[in-house]
Amino acid sequence: MIQPLFITVDPIRDSPELVGEYVKDFHPRMIALTGTPQEVDRVCKSYRVYKLKASELTPEDYLMDHSIIIYLMDPKGEFLSFYGNFMDADQVTTKLLTDMANYLGEDFHKPWWKRLLQID
Repeated sequence: MIQPLFITVDPIRDSPELVGEYVKDFHPRMIALTGTPQEVDRVCKSYRVYKLKASELTPEDYLMDHSIIIYLMDPKGEFLSFYGNFMDADQVTTKLLTDMANYLGEDFHKPWWKRLLQID
């Protein structure tokens, strides 16, 4: 089973409650993560995520410019692949299924991926 996670790049504004509500729009099993600014900075640096406060109208009203990347990790937390915002849904789907097949050493066309993605 794939476990989707979302990590905020703006822990000052994004409380655990706020990101918890936000991720409900994406997937019912998505887990929302935040932390101290130092913890988030460390994660961003580790995964080479760009983030910058882009414009500020007030201290509470501003935009964050940031990378938009989905990472695929194995069950041990090791990096397998990534999917960027330059890819459309069909490209992400094809690459994800191929990456999973390569990781599992299975034929791309076998129905194993339906079980992993919980598709009937």
